[in-house]
Amino acid sequence: MLEVIVGTIGGILGVVLFLPQLIKTLKTKSAKDLSFLTYLLILVNGSFWVYYGILTANYVIVIPNTIGAIIACIMLVLVRYYRYGKN
Repeated sequence: MLEVIVGTIGGILGVVLFLPQLIKTLKTKSAKDLSFLTYLLILVNGSFWVYYGILTANYVIVIPNTIGAIIACIMLVLVRYYRYGKN
């Protein structure tokens, strides 16, 4: 039971830590100082954790990493759009 509580708290914090940058990027409509590679690596890392969570049937791992991977995808789109898509 303690593992689930600690894992859930860690998962929630792991997702929440991406939200301030996402919100700031949307508000300022700027991604000039953000690293595309960093968010790509976050996406790959999250994807592997999701796969691992599925293989081990551990949804405390699957759910937050799926959300984190989705946020990383959104950030990749925003970085690409705000840097190159607004001609």
